[in-house]
Amino acid sequence: MMSDGHLFLSESCCAATAFDSRFVWYDAAHDSQLVFSQPAQSVLELALPPSGATATATQAVAAEAEAVAVPPPAATAGDTTLLYRGAAVREPLALLRLSVDRCFLAVQKSDVEVQVLCLATGESHWIVCKPTSGNRIVSDGLIWSTHAAGPQRSQDLFLITKLGIEQYRVSRKRRDCTLHRTIAVFVHTFWHSAAHGVLIVSTGARANELVPFQLCASNVEKLPRLVFSTPVRPRELFLASLYGELYAVYSDTRSMRLLLYLVGRAKVSCVRSLHVQLPPGTAVEFSVVDNLLVCHGIEFNVSLFFDVKCESELHEPFSHPLPISLGPPRGVSLGKAPSVDTSDPVRDEHRVDATTLLLQHPLREPDSHAGSHWRFVSPDLVQRVDGGHDLRRLRLNLVAVGRSCARHPEILPFLLRRGDMALAKTLALTLVRDRLSEHALPPAAVSALLGAIQTVSRSELEELATDSSATATSEDDDSSSLSVALRTKLFGSGRARVQDTALPTRNARGLALVLQHDVCRHQVVAAGHLSTYLCEYVRLLRHHEVPVETVTFLALAHAFLASHNAHKLCQLLHYHVPSDSVELAQLLLQHRLDEPALAQLALDMLTRLGTLAPLIVALLDLDDVDRAIATAWQFLGSPECDASIVSAAAFFDAMARCLRALPAPRSTLLLHQRLHTLVLFLRVWDPSSLVAPSSHMSPLAATSAIGL
Repeated sequence: MMSDGHLFLSESCCAATAFDSRFVWYDAAHDSQLVFSQPAQSVLELALPPSGATATATQAVAAEAEAVAVPPPAATAGDTTLLYRGAAVREPLALLRLSVDRCFLAVQKSDVEVQVLCLATGESHWIVCKPTSGNRIVSDGLIWSTHAAGPQRSQDLFLITKLGIEQYRVSRKRRDCTLHRTIAVFVHTFWHSAAHGVLIVSTGARANELVPFQLCASNVEKLPRLVFSTPVRPRELFLASLYGELYAVYSDTRSMRLLLYLVGRAKVSCVRSLHVQLPPGTAVEFSVVDNLLVCHGIEFNVSLFFDVKCESELHEPFSHPLPISLGPPRGVSLGKAPSVDTSDPVRDEHRVDATTLLLQHPLREPDSHAGSHWRFVSPDLVQRVDGGHDLRRLRLNLVAVGRSCARHPEILPFLLRRGDMALAKTLALTLVRDRLSEHALPPAAVSALLGAIQTVSRSELEELATDSSATATSEDDDSSSLSVALRTKLFGSGRARVQDTALPTRNARGLALVLQHDVCRHQVVAAGHLSTYLCEYVRLLRHHEVPVETVTFLALAHAFLASHNAHKLCQLLHYHVPSDSVELAQLLLQHRLDEPALAQLALDMLTRLGTLAPLIVALLDLDDVDRAIATAWQFLGSPECDASIVSAAAFFDAMARCLRALPAPRSTLLLHQRLHTLVLFLRVWDPSSLVAPSSHMSPLAATSAIGL
C-alpha cells in the first residue's frame, strides 16, 4: 500500500473563481494574480498565500519595494487590492503586468500595442513596438524592472519582440514614457527570472542559441551565450532559483539527462548533469520547492526531486519517483519514528532502477494523487487544466522524505537545509536516535552520524550577536577581532560581519544550527537510553572546539542514572569529563540514595565552584550541620552567606533531624551542646529568628529560652 508522497498540494489558494479566466494573469514578480473585472471596469490584485520556503526568492523585489517613499499598500495573503477603476482599461486585453513599485500598470492591447497606465493619476502612455515587417510582441513579453531608487524613481518596461528587446523608461517625475534603447536580436522565445533579474532569449537561425541578459538598474548586461546542437524549445529550459543562485536547467528527453548551467555575471557554466529516472522520451515539467529542483513525469504522474547541495550521488535524484498527493500528509507522530525496513527497495542502499519499475508496473492515477490534468506554473504553483481557477502550491512532505530516505548517505544534511527548521531538527534527531538504537554501527560511523548534528553553542551565538552590535557603530575594524575565529567557524572566511544582532540560524553551508539544547531536550535522549553515544557526542563537541553546555552534561548524567549506571557516572566525574555546575551538583544530590558516592562528588563540585549558598544548603540536606555551620562561620559576611538566602529555619530543621537520628539512649549533655552551638551561631546569623513575635514562642525562640 502506497504511503504519503514526498510532495503534496496545498489547499486551493485561488480567489479568482468569480472572474472570467481569460482576464486572470499570474504575476510572478509579486506572486499574485491580476484580474480584470468587466462589469466594474476595474483591475484587481489577488494575493496568493506565501510559499513557506521561497522567501529568499523574492528578496530582490522586496528590497526594491522598500526604497519607495509612499508605495501603494502591498497585498497580503488572501487580500484583494483595487489597483485601478475606470474606462481606460477595457477590451481587448492580452496581458496585464504590474510594475515593481506597484505604481504603473502595463496593458497589452494587441501583439504590437501596449498601454502604460499610472495608477495614481490615471495618466496613460501608448507604446507601439518597432514597425518592421514581421515584428510583434512575443507571448507574455512584458517585463518590468526598476531603473532608479527614490520617491520619484523611474521604472523600465521591456518589450520582448520578435526582432529585439525594446527598453522603455517610464518616469513619474517627468510624466512620460520614452524609448531608451533597442537590443537587436531575433527572439524565438524567452525565459525570465524576476527574482534574479535575468532574461534569457532563444535566438539563432535554428533557435539553438541562448543569450542571457542581466537587467540591473539602468544597465542591461549581456552574459556569455550558450550554443546547443539542436533547437531549444520552451519546455526544454527552466530557470530555477536554488539556494540563492540561478540555474538554467536544460532537459534532454532523449537521454533523460538534465544539464544545470549556473548563470553568473562572469560566466555561464555547466555545473551538474542529472539523471532522470524515467523512460526516454517522457515529457517532463519542473518546479522549485524548498530549494529543491522537482521534475514531473507527465505521462506516469510521478515526480522526483534533486538537491544540488548533495555531495554524493551527484547525478541521481534524492528519491524515487512518486505520485503527488492531492491533500496534506496524514498526521505522523514524531514521538516514535517509523521503523526502518531494510527490505524496502525505496529505503535500501542498493536501490532498484526506477525506470525498470515504471515500465513493469505503470502507475494508475488514484483519486488521492495529482494526474495529467494539472499544469505546473513556475516556481511552485499547480493549476488544474480543466478547472481553470483551482490554483495550489506544491509543498514538501518532509516527514515522508525522512521516513523513506532514512538510508540515504546525506539525509541529515538534507533535512537541516530545509526551510522548516523546527521540523527538520526534530526529524534529524529522531533519525540519529533510530540509527544509534540499532546498536550495529562501528565507532567511525557513530562519530560521522553525531558529527552531522555537531554545531555551535548558544553562548557562542550570543557572544557573536553582542560583539556585532558593539562593532556596528565602531569605526575601528580591529574591534571585531575578538570574534574573528568564531565568525570563521560559523560563516566561513568570506563573511566578516553579521548585519544584525539576531542570532544566526544557519551556518556557512546553509545547515540549520542544531543547538545542544535541541539535542538534549529530545524526549528519547531525556529517557536515558543513549548514554554511551552522548559521551561520544561530548567528545566530538570538544574535538571541534565547541563549548559543551550544562544542558548536555545534565542529559549525560540523566542517561547514566536512568539506565542504573551511577557507578559509570562516578567514573566520569572522577576524571572531570562533565564540567562543574550547580545544576549538575543538585542532580547528583537528588540521586545520592542510588549511589552514596554521588553526594561527596556533588559537595566537591560545589566547593570547586565556590558557590557558598548551594554548598551550605547541600550540607544541611545531608544533615551535616556541623560542616554547614563551619562553612557559614568561615565565609560570614560574603554576599552569598546571608540569612535571606539560607534561612535560620533551614539550620534548625537540619539540626532537629540530626538529633532525632541519634541512637537511643540520647545523651542530654550532647543535645544541650549541639543546641547551644546552634543558638550561638543563629544569634550572629539571624538574631531576629530567636525573638518571639507573639505570646506563642517559635521553635527557634523556645530553643534560645532553654537554660543553657
